[in-house]
Amino acid sequence: MATYKPTIGEKIAYTGDQANQPWDGTVVAIYHDADWGTSFDLEEDNEDEHDCVLFARLSGCQVGEYNGTCNPRFSTVESRNRWRSLKIAEMKAQLSKALGR
Repeated sequence: MATYKPTIGEKIAYTGDQANQPWDGTVVAIYHDADWGTSFDLEEDNEDEHDCVLFARLSGCQVGEYNGTCNPRFSTVESRNRWRSLKIAEMKAQLSKALGR
């Protein structure tokens, strides 16, 4: 799998886990380092829900294609929405088949 390459303003989804709610964020800064590669800052979009703004510094290898689980922990919102649309279409097809439509 290719390493994710961030762009400023891109939406990233944190998939959550047993102890942490999922949330969406925006890439707000990108850093390039000869030794460590590219990293970026992610700021939560819904900061009004918390007493503080969630903020993370990530590397591209921490962002992957969404697959309906919490692994990878981060994916693009576009990837998550594409997966959801596919699963909804599959569910509708199965329902139509079960109802004989």
